[in-house]
Amino acid sequence: MKDETTSRSASFLVRLWAEPREIEGESAPVRGFLRNLRTGEEHYLSDPGGLAELLTRPLVASESAEEDGEGLKRAAWNAGRGVS
Repeated sequence: MKDETTSRSASFLVRLWAEPREIEGESAPVRGFLRNLRTGEEHYLSDPGGLAELLTRPLVASESAEEDGEGLKRAAWNAGRGVS
């Protein structure tokens, strides 16, 4: 069973900047950089619209791994008791 008191967290370094434009009146594109401080994984972003997905990916992945682990534990327990 899932322990609701277990918290998942992740720490990131996020850097966003607007690049200067040579053409006056043009909007400056926003770029970004993201580093997962636990794993060191880095991403450069040409469009920071994907930032939310990258920030939540480690949390969703750990939740899936926990659920998969619980399923395997149940299957092993049931197999040991002769339950399919």
